[in-house]
Amino acid sequence: RPGTRYIATAKNSDEAVRLIPFEFSTTQAYIIEVGDEYFRFYRNGGQIQNDAGTAPYEISTPYDTDAGTNLFELHFIQSADTMYIVHPDYAPRTLTRTGHTDFSLAEIEFERGPFLDENATLTTVTPTGFTIDAVDTSAETFSIADDGDLSGIFDVGENFIVSSSTGSGTTFTVSTATFASPTTTITVTGDITDSTTGENIIVVEGTCTLTASSDTFNTASHTGALWKVTHTADAVKVSGSFSNSASEQNSDSVPMQLNRKFDFTTHGTWTGDVSLQRSYNGGKTWKDVLPVHYENDGNRQFSDSETVDDAIYRVHVDAGGEGIDSGTLKYNLIARSHDIDGVVKLTNIISATTATGTVQNLFGAILNTERWAEGAWSLDEGYPATVAFYEERIAYAATNNNPQTVWLSQTGDWPNFLAGNLDSDSISYTLAADQVNVIRWLSPQEWLLIGTIGGEWKLGSGNNEDPLTPTQIVVKRQSNYGSAYLQSTMVNNVILYVQRHARKVRELVFSIETESWLSPDLTILSEHVTDSGITQLAFQRAPDPILWCTT
Repeated sequence: RPGTRYIATAKNSDEAVRLIPFEFSTTQAYIIEVGDEYFRFYRNGGQIQNDAGTAPYEISTPYDTDAGTNLFELHFIQSADTMYIVHPDYAPRTLTRTGHTDFSLAEIEFERGPFLDENATLTTVTPTGFTIDAVDTSAETFSIADDGDLSGIFDVGENFIVSSSTGSGTTFTVSTATFASPTTTITVTGDITDSTTGENIIVVEGTCTLTASSDTFNTASHTGALWKVTHTADAVKVSGSFSNSASEQNSDSVPMQLNRKFDFTTHGTWTGDVSLQRSYNGGKTWKDVLPVHYENDGNRQFSDSETVDDAIYRVHVDAGGEGIDSGTLKYNLIARSHDIDGVVKLTNIISATTATGTVQNLFGAILNTERWAEGAWSLDEGYPATVAFYEERIAYAATNNNPQTVWLSQTGDWPNFLAGNLDSDSISYTLAADQVNVIRWLSPQEWLLIGTIGGEWKLGSGNNEDPLTPTQIVVKRQSNYGSAYLQSTMVNNVILYVQRHARKVRELVFSIETESWLSPDLTILSEHVTDSGITQLAFQRAPDPILWCTT
């Protein structure tokens, strides 16, 4: 067995410190020294120094051992140059590398969830008091063009809400005033060109106030939590007709939120071409959803739902012979009644009934509603204790208040936890067991394997040929050994984990004979070695495969 070599002394050698790997590529791998509110880095058998070469390079972290944080409760996974780190007392974060002395740790900004179950009480929540973002916007004027675009002082692509008419040539001014009734979303396309005092504009990413009818917010632990407020939008219908014209023709636009269903029909006697179109940038650019070419009463009935993002839809006809050749096309475009989920990230808890926050998704109305839900992750609920990748999703599990729940992101969109019935929508599942089974680790194989204090489980679609979806999910218990709160280690096609009480290492391996996952004891011949309890696992692949355990 090869020996070891002294590299450096830990920053605080009298305090708890652990080492974790950061493997960017086969040629660029690091060891991270994790200590009290800091990370230090090692590579190629040495400690990385700062750019001046005067001290070890380090970054600050929130993981405070003096406040009782157990560094061995940090769980992590990595994709390319980004590591995802979780701890039950801290919001999930990413550690990103851009150079040997350029690592950054940042809190993850989650989108559209996840959320707890919808409120079942009579308590209502009312969103009011939209304000603009925290930037210098005094006496700045915006002009609305014919196409609905907005020129302003914010970055291109940011969304704004106009709280009064947006007719051609109308001028609006951003101020620090509060506006209560947003209506129309506009998209920034350029820079400001004028400056006067004027009227009402606000930004979607601005702030608002949530007012509850009874005590709802925790002043000590709801800061940073997401909050969802749901209103039902009435159906929206546009109808009209097009005939041959020397100019292109467009219907009024219809808001089409993500997952909203719609119906498009044509009728009448006509020949030519018409298109149902959508825009994701407030009308700046349009793409066809359904091009229609018909002759002599060849009409179309089409129903679908918006599956990509919030959008606006319209009916479009090109100019001249590229549009309507003859006759009169009549059309109907209907956005069906739809639940719109406004999402706010709370930034200031004023009282048990009042909180302010940053708007992440626009509200459907500013009316009071009993339909609201609290974010699943916060100081109040706790944060995920473990994490894994599975089938192009990222999976988090086990908060203090929901220790048996697994949350999986949307497929290929890891910060997005929008729930729904689409195959790509996010998923949440709570293990059903005869006793509390706190989840301790997650590990991906053909199934997502789950270690709890009371046993080992597998989660998947139920068929290796089918993907996991919100409507196709199967969870089964595999054994009853239970797991310690230590991240498991994958070695080839088996999972190594530490049994509850931290004195045995078990190998979770699939058995063809029993068609289930078994957990033989790997320490059965040397049980005395781990009597003091295992605190960490690490697997060395080369030059000799060795499982290292600290006690």
